[in-house]
Amino acid sequence: MSQAFVKESDENGLLHHVTPTIPALVNYIKAENNGNPVFVKKINNEDGRELIYMSNGFIYFINPDNQWEMYL
Repeated sequence: MSQAFVKESDENGLLHHVTPTIPALVNYIKAENNGNPVFVKKINNEDGRELIYMSNGFIYFINPDNQWEMYL
């Protein structure tokens, strides 16, 4: 019975498992930050990638494999 109770954030797992959309990214970051709200600060195109600047201070992009990554 206990296997039926899975936290929603556990389904997403790691960042690269998150659906490659901005709403999915926002939901993932919010869940990882104990429900604290996050938002997109700006979006820039650099190095041929669309970089998503988030209010948590990190930058994200979708890689060629259509998965989210952090821009370091």
